[in-house]
Amino acid sequence: MQPISINFNSRSLLANPSILALCPCFNWDNFISVIKSQSYCIRLQHLSEFCKIMSAQKLPIHFHFADIQFSFPQRTRSKEMIASLIKQEGREINEINYIFCSDAYLLELNQGYLQHDTLTDIITFHYHQGSAPVHSDIYISVERVKENAKSFCVSFKHEFHRVLFHGALHLCGYKDKSKKDEVIMRQMEEHYLNLFHVPRGTSK
Repeated sequence: MQPISINFNSRSLLANPSILALCPCFNWDNFISVIKSQSYCIRLQHLSEFCKIMSAQKLPIHFHFADIQFSFPQRTRSKEMIASLIKQEGREINEINYIFCSDAYLLELNQGYLQHDTLTDIITFHYHQGSAPVHSDIYISVERVKENAKSFCVSFKHEFHRVLFHGALHLCGYKDKSKKDEVIMRQMEEHYLNLFHVPRGTSK
């Protein structure tokens, strides 16, 4: 397929309904309001790429870095997995911020806010009430995830996504304080790891 160029502005979108049919699942009303005074030219191999790009931009899921810098591939795919999990659990998203940090950073939060003097891989703060759209800051120690991946003999990617899903499941009402709740939490983590085909791999 030859690359195509599409020029988008509010006038062309409103005047050409056929363009709106390219991505029927996309919220074009919001998109139009954003670009009302702008014009975009996007050169794509496939129209589906445009849908993926624009859908990722509107996801209210954000990745931040506190006191570390690290890169991981397929960030957009990870956000899509989280959004799908939340949706399948019957919830909507207001905003979710994942903040990646060091052991020391998360330990300080654990001591200061939860009065726990232990290392942990994740702390979830949620600000929504009841069944309202989920709103949260989720802190993850990348150091702890790497260590746990080695201990569990799985890849970093597998353990990393398990922790991402763990935080999202907390927002959907799952707990892990009791043995019974912990078993259910682990089952749900595995369910979504399998559903999204996240390979176990091996630690390196």
